[in-house]
Amino acid sequence: MLKLNLKKKSFNKQLFLADVKTSAKQLSHKALENFLQTLVEEIPVWSGAAKATLIPLARLVKKTVSISPKVFPPFADPNEHGISAGIKAGDSYHINRSWEFGFVFSHSLMHYFVNEHFLQNFGPTAKPTPWETLKRASESWTIFMRDNSPNFLRDVRDYIEDKK
Repeated sequence: MLKLNLKKKSFNKQLFLADVKTSAKQLSHKALENFLQTLVEEIPVWSGAAKATLIPLARLVKKTVSISPKVFPPFADPNEHGISAGIKAGDSYHINRSWEFGFVFSHSLMHYFVNEHFLQNFGPTAKPTPWETLKRASESWTIFMRDNSPNFLRDVRDYIEDKK
């Protein structure tokens, strides 16, 4: 006579969802670091204001942004140019609601906006315009998420247990 000893299996859904949530938060944090690094490398520095808008974003991931202004023009208004103006103009915060993980980065620095989106034919520019730094940073975010998502989750078989 043939006897089979079959064990019932169960899927630990609670542990799986908790791990997925933790992994999503970690992946989002790493992708934000990648997004920030791309912007830091791409934004040219003249007075330092445009790059300084990244400082609130860097604080979210406990990073620093090194800025070495090339010049502070004598005619410049400190409220519109320079590092302190950039910090005031930058805004960033985490999105961390239930199953949403991400961040928001915005700024109100007019010359960053103009150089980012439009072709400029006047004034000193450290880089040809439009800069399109946000476009490249967004592309790096997408590539990072696509390439690294599989590495942040355990094998689904790890959540299958013998039923008690």
